[in-house]
Amino acid sequence: MENPAVNVEVNARVWYQDPWKGCLSKVVISLSREVEEFLLDESDGSVSSLRSHPSSSPPDPLISLEFQNLIPIYVLRHLRNHLHDPLLFRLVSKKILVAAKGRDLSRPSLFMIIAVKLTQKEYLVVPSVSAPSTATDPDQESCAICLENMLESKTNHICQLPDCSHLFHEQCLNKWLDRQQNSCPLCRQSVDILA
Repeated sequence: MENPAVNVEVNARVWYQDPWKGCLSKVVISLSREVEEFLLDESDGSVSSLRSHPSSSPPDPLISLEFQNLIPIYVLRHLRNHLHDPLLFRLVSKKILVAAKGRDLSRPSLFMIIAVKLTQKEYLVVPSVSAPSTATDPDQESCAICLENMLESKTNHICQLPDCSHLFHEQCLNKWLDRQQNSCPLCRQSVDILA
């Protein structure tokens, strides 16, 4: 099972343009997409990072805008035509307006690069190990090795594995462990045998 989530990071770099380039402020918006994979263990809720890589989706084109001035109403109106996602629109417009605020108005021409990084987080969920079984569970009425009913057995002792809690006849389990490299016959979880 996978649960995707997206993280949006917006950064701005601003320069004053040379007067010979004109009096319009220019804003270039660059969008990049990345995928970050995590492993989520349901049994204890722990999360570990697996890897990060560029998204396989086609690259987004650069958005290049020119403004006569960076008054909020003009920026919002112009930007709305290019960014249709409401969250992205809000984050980018805020970053442009904050970056332009407090700049020297005697030098009206700015050059701004807005770098937007969209990171899709994918959580690969590892199901939790089933709850410990008891001999009265319907799934554990019979020994999975010899297939005999464990509740009716009077001579063969019942043995429970410590890590996975599966139940077997003691003699059956001993024979299994001697042949099968120390793993549970049902879930294949490693079994530590004391020498």
